[in-house]
Amino acid sequence: MNNESPWSFSTRRVVLAALFAALVVVLKLTGIGVIPVPNLSGGATIYHVPVILGGIIGGPLVGAIAGLVMGILLLIDFAAFGPIIMLPGRILIGIVAWLVYSAMRKGGMGAWLAGLLAGVAGALTNTIVTVVLAITIAPNLFPPAAVPTVIPQAIEEMLRWETPVQGIVRVTTQDTEIRGCPIAEGRVVAVMLGSANTDDDAWPGAHDVDFDRAENRHIAFGGGVHRCLGSHLARMELRVALEEWHRLIPEYSLPDGIELLYSQGLRSVDNLELVW
Repeated sequence: MNNESPWSFSTRRVVLAALFAALVVVLKLTGIGVIPVPNLSGGATIYHVPVILGGIIGGPLVGAIAGLVMGILLLIDFAAFGPIIMLPGRILIGIVAWLVYSAMRKGGMGAWLAGLLAGVAGALTNTIVTVVLAITIAPNLFPPAAVPTVIPQAIEEMLRWETPVQGIVRVTTQDTEIRGCPIAEGRVVAVMLGSANTDDDAWPGAHDVDFDRAENRHIAFGGGVHRCLGSHLARMELRVALEEWHRLIPEYSLPDGIELLYSQGLRSVDNLELVW
């Protein structure tokens, strides 16, 4: 039995840290870490994937080192943010990946708390980013004085349009068929919440951002027995955060010439720069 502390170094972990850090460097320097997707910038980054894998496979220190390398490389491009902004969050990606993975393996209350941690650390902050971005892109539709009145609708619409958790994994409990495609019992399937939330068959104007949408029955929080237990708490936190932001900084905009990069996994913008 291996009683080695997850917070200690070993030869294996040094090698893994070097490997996953090197993968981050390769993704950045070759350009293959940015993949084409249909968003405002036309691209999304996957630099964080080796960081997450490093945390899961090698432990928190391996994930933290890979995250540190990721942060340093991004800092070169976005020096204006400074290391205090750019580095801690990237380092935490690998550590949180290990914490969540470890807790999920053990099950019980730890798994529930791990899921809550992942949701608070990722989904909430990412939704705040997308709401702020939507308001900056359409200032003529949402002048500063009108923003506080549309925050509840904006939260629901951006949860639909920029679904934070784009996909989930489920196991089929019986043989079924979807549009002519047979799926056997016991198969692992990827359920794309983001795709469902922009389905033309389910939504009028599915590919339009509409803060006045009359009915918005999105599934950003899942559905049925798997619905997120913290959905109401998340809505409250989003509303309070956005209300306080606009109380302190009512007018802001994107700087000229910025090219936005969207991340995969938890949907967000990597480089939301604002001026006010």
